[in-house]
Amino acid sequence: MKLSKTLLISFFVASLFSFNCSEKDSSDDKIFRFIDGVQYKVSQVIDGDTVVLENNERVRYIGIDCPEIAHNDKECEFFGEKAKQANKRLVDGKIIALYFDKQKRDVYKRILAYVFIDTIFVNAQLVKNGFAGAKSYPPNIKHDNMFYMLENEAKSNNRGIWQNKIQPE
Repeated sequence: MKLSKTLLISFFVASLFSFNCSEKDSSDDKIFRFIDGVQYKVSQVIDGDTVVLENNERVRYIGIDCPEIAHNDKECEFFGEKAKQANKRLVDGKIIALYFDKQKRDVYKRILAYVFIDTIFVNAQLVKNGFAGAKSYPPNIKHDNMFYMLENEAKSNNRGIWQNKIQPE
């Protein structure tokens, strides 16, 4: 009985490791494991909604849109640098956990993810504090309702990008 139980547990563990959850990007032969909760260290914050991981993969936060920083001869948008700094305070140099929706990469080959650091939902935190607006990117709409509710709360309280804006009645 003890041997069969050990064999059963060994089979279960082996089957977990043999399950292939990888996506191969044929353009550059990178392999990334799209498993919810996978953790990586952030090596660089690009802007308010994009980071670079220690493996050089870029991650774009799903469901939100931050003001742009200056790049490619474009000027910095209102609150762009502040959004980047807020993101930096949250995640720079830290271990983050990634969670995925239906579409795993965008047209720029960035990983699309919901990002957590410990118990903080980074995407939501940026919207709640007015550093980002909610933006739906179908088919990745799992948390859209929450993001729009948080955006409305930030608008009502004149937070961040919504400060000094006239709200429709």
